[in-house]
Amino acid sequence: AGFLKEIAEFSVNIFNAIICEPDTQGKNFAISTFPLHTMLSLVSWGTRGQCFNELAKVLRLEEIDRKVIGSHFQYLTTKLKNTSDSALKIAIKIILRDPYDIDKEFEEIANEQFQAETDKLDFFYNDRAADFINRWIGSMTDHKVHDIVDAANLSIETELLAICATHFNSKWGEAVKKTKLKREEFWITETINKHIDTISFTGKFNHGLLDDLRAEAVEIPFEGSELSLVILLPLHRCGINLLENNLKLDHIRRLPNIFKEKALDVRLPKFKVESRISLQNVLEKIGMSCIFSEYADFGYLMEMPEAVRMTQVIHKNIIEIDENTSNNLGEDENECNTNTSDQSQFFADHPFVFILRWMKFNLPIMMGMYRTPHDIPIFNHH
Repeated sequence: AGFLKEIAEFSVNIFNAIICEPDTQGKNFAISTFPLHTMLSLVSWGTRGQCFNELAKVLRLEEIDRKVIGSHFQYLTTKLKNTSDSALKIAIKIILRDPYDIDKEFEEIANEQFQAETDKLDFFYNDRAADFINRWIGSMTDHKVHDIVDAANLSIETELLAICATHFNSKWGEAVKKTKLKREEFWITETINKHIDTISFTGKFNHGLLDDLRAEAVEIPFEGSELSLVILLPLHRCGINLLENNLKLDHIRRLPNIFKEKALDVRLPKFKVESRISLQNVLEKIGMSCIFSEYADFGYLMEMPEAVRMTQVIHKNIIEIDENTSNNLGEDENECNTNTSDQSQFFADHPFVFILRWMKFNLPIMMGMYRTPHDIPIFNHH
């Protein structure tokens, strides 16, 4: 349980750091916090000395013996894969510049315990290297994620890359009764709105209030009932700033306690949020600078330790929320409309925070912000 709390704490910290980045201001974005923690924990396993201490502190792994870090992730990543393999695709790769060699033990631990892969490439041929990486990412995500690296950002000076790509799209669980698509208003600000496609459905869902954030939360389970979509919706149209500036680990941890099942008429935007973020600035901001500096020590990652620093940490994430259901075909139209007077309304018609939550462990797998119906993917190429 302690280990899960540490991952959740990192999730909220990196989410809060990304909110403040210039590239995400006023835009939609989503990051896969658990896969990112997994990738960075693998990177930490490959480091020594002060570098390892720094990463362990940021990842909240200080109290955990290096030798058992991998076994914790092996349990969680295997369980998550078995739970959501068709819905959630995760691809993690650590790439070292050729002719350096990756340590055999590091390679084995990456494969067996972190569900990650390692490789070495000659970045001098940058077009070829980028094409190889992008094709691999496509093959690992059912060709849903493309173009994670740009050849222009690879060169003979590229030494070490850490790459994490994720894609999520799932059918709704049985609690969701007959979804319908409607055109509804979405309020981007207090006075500006736009008509968008919304998903409308009824059912009994976990619901609760986060009074100090002046927000309400609803949880909508996906098929298989281990993953859910949690929407944190400000009570007022212009309440997103209070929510985003004050969201803390405690709010995530409190969700199981505040949730009570409630009959709801739910409407939320049909959306696709796509983000590609080069994470060096964000990681340095939260205290992870050693791996990017001349003091980097990847002694357990390389066969023969050399003065190599991390060149880029790149994350690309796509989440698609739509009317896709498996349980309501042929349901009588009138049945859907019964007892509506007993139902409260939950209309996500203004900016909100969303969390892909692993209910069994109360763990954020993904966290994001939906602010605007304009489909503007975030591409930060720093």
